[in-house]
Amino acid sequence: MRRLDKYITAQFAPLLLFGTGAFLVILIGVELLPHALKMIVREGLPISGVARIFLYQTPGIVALTLPMATMFASLMTVSSLSSHGELQALKAGGVPFVRIVAAVIIGGFLISLVTLAFNEAVSPIANRKAFHLLKEYREQGRPAENIIFQIPDTGQARWWFRMGSFDPKARQAHDVLIIRFRDDGDIAEIFQAKRADWQGERWILQDATERKIDELGRERERRAGTIDIFVGKSPDQFDELEQDPDEMSIAQVQRLLRQRQMMGLPYRPHQLELYQIIQTRLALPWCALGFAMLGVALGKRPMRASTGVGFGISLVVVFLYYLAFNTLTLMGERGVLPPILTAWTPNVILFATGLYLLYNERG
Repeated sequence: MRRLDKYITAQFAPLLLFGTGAFLVILIGVELLPHALKMIVREGLPISGVARIFLYQTPGIVALTLPMATMFASLMTVSSLSSHGELQALKAGGVPFVRIVAAVIIGGFLISLVTLAFNEAVSPIANRKAFHLLKEYREQGRPAENIIFQIPDTGQARWWFRMGSFDPKARQAHDVLIIRFRDDGDIAEIFQAKRADWQGERWILQDATERKIDELGRERERRAGTIDIFVGKSPDQFDELEQDPDEMSIAQVQRLLRQRQMMGLPYRPHQLELYQIIQTRLALPWCALGFAMLGVALGKRPMRASTGVGFGISLVVVFLYYLAFNTLTLMGERGVLPPILTAWTPNVILFATGLYLLYNERG
């Protein structure tokens, strides 16, 4: 049986590489290349810099192509065995179909693990480098002053910050203005300080003034030597205020979630959004295993599928999966269904369909 596994693997591996390359070319042409051209033509960024940004963004696309390539490789491997009569001969010799394709299914499981690891260990680092490099080119020659941001970064602000200037080495901000908002959006407190020392996830305002505004609009002002405010971001995480959580690792998203919880931000939408991202990042890589199961189940049907036909079938299956996945993700982000349900339901359907077809010999 080891010889059979080696034989199956020898056919599966080249098809996997070919599928990865083919899908990679398609996604790069649709996703990355137009964005790179816009940076060169519209923003005037140097070609060498855009090329580096392009390379840093490529790992995120590779992680998407691996499950797609798994579908194509598994389908074509088993289809080739079927069209040459090898599948029928092995089954006539008493080898169960599931045992014949075990190497392909195990390959799908390993690809899921690789994709999960790639998404956590490689893609976030590459995305962060691309983000920093793009920011560096866009801000080249500009002083680090008049920095404005809010927490959370989207939707109704809970905190609003302005720094006249910021020194990342000294971790000091000057000419600071901070506004805290109530849940209804009205201003609750206004802080002003000549200087703020950024210590951990807190700001220590020096020579500060605090103005409290009650619900009736009455103000009360006090001056203090120092005022301690929990920001929820350290200086090392400052760029995360601008970075898309979808480009972060699960660990970074979990840290961002804890910070939003500590700041008392409402569950919907600020915490719900991050819960959905975490479940999505955990669930998506396992579609490679589901695609492997579905691919071998479809491939066992007697047909002479060319590479083009196999590629077309794979595109249709992948399109339907991602259509369902993205639709359910949007429902999860809006709170229609729990994030864990919206993220894992497409995989459950994919696995159930693959198992049914695997054990339905009439198919």
